[in-house]
Amino acid sequence: MKMTMNRLFVTMTLAALLCSGNVMARNPQKPEKRELTPAERMDASLKRLEGRLMLDEETAAKFAPLYKEYLEALRNCRPECPKEKGQKECTDAEIEKRLEEHIACERKRLDVQEEYLQKFKKILNARQLQAVMSPKGMGMKHHKMKGPRPNFPAPGNNGTCRANCPANTPAPNK
Repeated sequence: MKMTMNRLFVTMTLAALLCSGNVMARNPQKPEKRELTPAERMDASLKRLEGRLMLDEETAAKFAPLYKEYLEALRNCRPECPKEKGQKECTDAEIEKRLEEHIACERKRLDVQEEYLQKFKKILNARQLQAVMSPKGMGMKHHKMKGPRPNFPAPGNNGTCRANCPANTPAPNK
């Protein structure tokens, strides 16, 4: 009788462990991520930038409204693009008009950057200015190229260099 009780106890314990393992293995439900509003996105970007620039409280208080104003001015430089469902073929006149509008927007964006550069100079040092004014998301990645550049031989490969390459011509003897 004692043997069957032990066996029953062990069996029940194993069954409980196996069942609880499945319950524990379930993924907990993650809270839904809501999409940030443009103002929240701007605030989050500002907080990240303030941390990266290592601004003290006084400088951060001066920087925050100016940076928000700068981002708003840059946003106003973007042209309004109508979202068309089907891409139709553009006429030459439409293409020229779009190119001229693009150049005008770029000119306006550069004017805004020059204006705010002068304002930021009063608050930030040169390295901080570089972090604020450099193109976003590029970092040093745009300097690195993946693989060999087309039409350019690797350095030191004299045999593969083109005939008109200056590296292939012998140095003049003096």
